[in-house]
Amino acid sequence: MITAWMPVTYGEELFLNLYEELGEHMRVTGPKGSQMEYLVNFPAFETFAKLSATCEVFLRCVRCAIDQYRQGSSAPAIRFAQAARRELDLPSQLLQNQKFAERLKQVGRIASEQHRDRTIEANATRNEPNQCYLCGETLTKTGHSTRTIEHLWPLSLGGETVENNLILACNDCNSKRGHMMTWACGPVHSTYYTYSSNNPKTKNPPADLRLSLALARLMQAAAPMRGRREPRTLKEAAQLVRPAILDLDVQKDRPYVYFELLQEMREPA
Repeated sequence: MITAWMPVTYGEELFLNLYEELGEHMRVTGPKGSQMEYLVNFPAFETFAKLSATCEVFLRCVRCAIDQYRQGSSAPAIRFAQAARRELDLPSQLLQNQKFAERLKQVGRIASEQHRDRTIEANATRNEPNQCYLCGETLTKTGHSTRTIEHLWPLSLGGETVENNLILACNDCNSKRGHMMTWACGPVHSTYYTYSSNNPKTKNPPADLRLSLALARLMQAAAPMRGRREPRTLKEAAQLVRPAILDLDVQKDRPYVYFELLQEMREPA
């Protein structure tokens, strides 16, 4: 699986910077002579490991940047990089990168202030269909389908309020997604999903599983592919695959692990 999209916020830039410098270089190996054929989807499993490592380092970077910003918002960007060096022991070549230092400072600012601009939000969603980009529900003024404006890259993680980072979502999906950045933040190891013939309500998987698989669709739709070299933004991908949450084509009474379900998330052209 390819992990790349066109970032539009400082939070995304910082995350992808860390992925390219750290996560991308991780390798998962099995016993000598094994091609890991006993896994459902080895490339996806290896991507999961890379994303998981990147998510951990990214969240610690965000925490460090917020602390540093609160101590002195006018401090130069290099001060933020030095603080990250002390707390995370990141590679020196990364911390000496001026762009990385600036992204770190900006993420600290955005996550600390969490500024929203109603004019920008209105402009960003004026021509959007009145439906949740995740579940496809028609948006209302009250109830679980209440109309909200979601930051595709969370505001609390450096996803500033810019038009290309905003999209309409129902209150239920928006609140349940929370800080989930990528599909790897979902219930990958805990999933053992069964659509029970004795319980029609189990046709809908748990919310965190549905949201995680939806983010996998977004990331696949945004990544460059054969015949399309340029990556898409997450918003462009969301508009393409809306609704991102699919009905799963599964056998009744058969438990499924996460990577079996992930294979259903087909990449759109």
